[in-house]
Amino acid sequence: MKSRYSGLRTIGTLALILAWVVLILGIVVGVATWLGLNAVQSMLNGFDLSVRLGPLPILGVLPGLLWGILGFLVYYAIGKTLHLLVDVDERTIQLSAAAAQPAAAEDAGEVSGEMKRQAKLIAANLEATQDIQRQLAAIETKMGFTPSTAIAAGAVVAAADSAADAASDASADASEAAADAKAAAADATEATDAAS
Repeated sequence: MKSRYSGLRTIGTLALILAWVVLILGIVVGVATWLGLNAVQSMLNGFDLSVRLGPLPILGVLPGLLWGILGFLVYYAIGKTLHLLVDVDERTIQLSAAAAQPAAAEDAGEVSGEMKRQAKLIAANLEATQDIQRQLAAIETKMGFTPSTAIAAGAVVAAADSAADAASDASADASEAAADAKAAAADATEATDAAS
């Protein structure tokens, strides 16, 4: 992925270019200073003045060279630091993306593992249910029930349950009707008492 700070990389590259320019200018200034001082000495010697500048040409070179070297080091460090920061940001983005992908894969593995565990439980429950059905069939045959009589017995039990439910519903309806009749009688009694 691209860094959010790609402009810093451009500024860092400009700082690196500026570092080399400053170094070259420092060397040029130093050499020009040395040549200039030597030319002044030669020109003064040409007038029969016999001037000796001594170490002055070499000392004149030092400020230009020091300016060039120190400027180079400062701008070079700035450029490399900006490049480093942008690279760190890009690497951080890559690592966060890489860290997110295995997490998604692990979640899928957990879901898959959970589904496998549930499938095993369902299979075990199915086997247990089939074993119970076989045992019930064996008990029914020992008692003399055939599968058709067992089904008929189940139907009789279901019919009895539905009849009991119907009877309880009918008694509940009758109780409600009686309560409504009592309420109507009480209302009528109140109305006659109020009329008298």
